[in-house]
Amino acid sequence: MFKVLLIDDEFLVRQALRIIISEFNEFHVIGEAQNGRDALQLYEELTPDLIFMDIMMQGINGIDLSERIKARNPATTIVILTAYNDLQFTKKAMQLDIHHYLLKPFSLQEIYNVLQLYQETHIKKSFCTDSFVSDLFNKGFEESCAQIHEIIAEVFSVINLDNRYKILQKLMCDILQLIPSIDKTYIKYYKQKFPINESICKNISLAESWLFYLVDVVFKQKSIHTYPQFIKIFSYIDDNINNNSISLYSAAIQAELSMSYLSKLFKKEFKTNFNNYVNIKKIEKSKLLLNNNTISINDISFELGYNEPNYFCKVFKKFAGLTPSEYRTMKISGIK
Repeated sequence: MFKVLLIDDEFLVRQALRIIISEFNEFHVIGEAQNGRDALQLYEELTPDLIFMDIMMQGINGIDLSERIKARNPATTIVILTAYNDLQFTKKAMQLDIHHYLLKPFSLQEIYNVLQLYQETHIKKSFCTDSFVSDLFNKGFEESCAQIHEIIAEVFSVINLDNRYKILQKLMCDILQLIPSIDKTYIKYYKQKFPINESICKNISLAESWLFYLVDVVFKQKSIHTYPQFIKIFSYIDDNINNNSISLYSAAIQAELSMSYLSKLFKKEFKTNFNNYVNIKKIEKSKLLLNNNTISINDISFELGYNEPNYFCKVFKKFAGLTPSEYRTMKISGIK
């Protein structure tokens, strides 16, 4: 059963939508709101799968409300309803991953099409976690980390917390099995090191961090299995992650390897270069710090060994896809 929320200041529009939706047994209208403020509260309480939303409302307009909802759960499907064929609104809707943008007065067939497409997509939908795990080493560390937000968003599209926990549990087990020669003792150790608790099941930011460090461990253990010298390299990186002195030269000294040989081995194992790996680790740590609004972005930059905040922002955007301030605004506005 798919849960539907109707948000429109016109009673007749809501009534028409309710009648149309009632013809689909798989959909159930769980609530209605006539303004953005009430709608946001209902969304928090009811966690709908699908939302039909007017774009022009009192208090919070449909675009702003969609942005807040997408920040909380990117997997929520939103259908925008509007009497205005505004290119600016359409562009913003596309940026928010809103694929349905219907002009009023909409036809019955248009609503039918949206519901049928949603039903087909989600009934057939299988989680992409299996392909994520199977392609982990083929794609490499950087590309795999870039997929983490997408993977966790899909996991969080499952509303039931027990089912979400089971999916994360299976994801952990599948990833850990990729570690060469791993046995039950080490699996138990890593399960204790990366526990899946209620906070992780409810907070997208924590879940993304959890998956990142799990992926990091698997890549490290695989490379250590092939090249035991890498133990010293990873210890060196972890011990100096807050410093600006981490360099391929210093890592090579730690491992007693030449810089060129280490660079070649690192690229082979991680499919990215040494500096990118270090920066990705720093950026992931900075994301957790950005959740604390009392710490300035400049201080976070210095905390992680970036002497120039502007450079930190540039590196952050390269690997996170947005600036630190944009990331902070998005998280504070809703992902909990």
